[in-house]
Amino acid sequence: MAGIGFELKKLFVGRGVIRKVRAYAYAAVICSGTMVLALLLLLGIQGLAKYYEIGEHMREVLVITIVYALFFSMMMTSGFQMFLSRYVADMMYQNRLERVFPSLVGASLVLMIPGGLLYGYVVSTAAELSLLQKLLNWALFMELIPVWLLMSYITAAKDYRAILTIFVLGVVAALAGGPLMILIGVEKTTALMGAMTLGYGIMLIGLTRVLLRYFPAGKGSLFGFIAWFSQTPDLLLTGFLSMAGAFIHIVIM
Repeated sequence: MAGIGFELKKLFVGRGVIRKVRAYAYAAVICSGTMVLALLLLLGIQGLAKYYEIGEHMREVLVITIVYALFFSMMMTSGFQMFLSRYVADMMYQNRLERVFPSLVGASLVLMIPGGLLYGYVVSTAAELSLLQKLLNWALFMELIPVWLLMSYITAAKDYRAILTIFVLGVVAALAGGPLMILIGVEKTTALMGAMTLGYGIMLIGLTRVLLRYFPAGKGSLFGFIAWFSQTPDLLLTGFLSMAGAFIHIVIM
């Protein structure tokens, strides 16, 4: 994290309002980009739903199913994020860069397999959704797991311009993709669900490509990072409780 701070500090060198605004924009995206993206997309999807005159009940169903995917995926990955940040820092310090990317794949699999089964059951009980809508919401949840985990890795690449560009592309693709799908005849609610899945899918692909520019694909076991649990066991619980504390109001509601 200190290295990230030093890199961000370089952006503030020099005079000019535009330079300062750009530096603050980079810092904001790096620190809370996925949260900002989630908020913008939710507001944008709600606005599109009203514009296309989707009924109030289905608008609520649309928002709730998206929030479910965001919340469950975020809580599942919360314990791993803080631990993986430490793991990546340790591997970089030891110059074992080939172990970085495999740990992302391994952690994603560890969470996606049980998470996919559990969330699949949750979505299957949603009587208001069609089969296609259930599949789209499930796909959104599945791609969100590696997206949240990527935030523990991508800052190590320090390519802030590329990261910012990918976030913007994800938002634009989602907000433009919905109307385009509606235009070609896709049912309105389904189109907006598909647009949300598209936006995060673009972000997942883009961030993964950025990561692979700076770290090799790697070799060896995908689950070698598990051995690091014994060195920093408190980070798993700390990460989970921190996220749970931030979103406990959603659980209560």
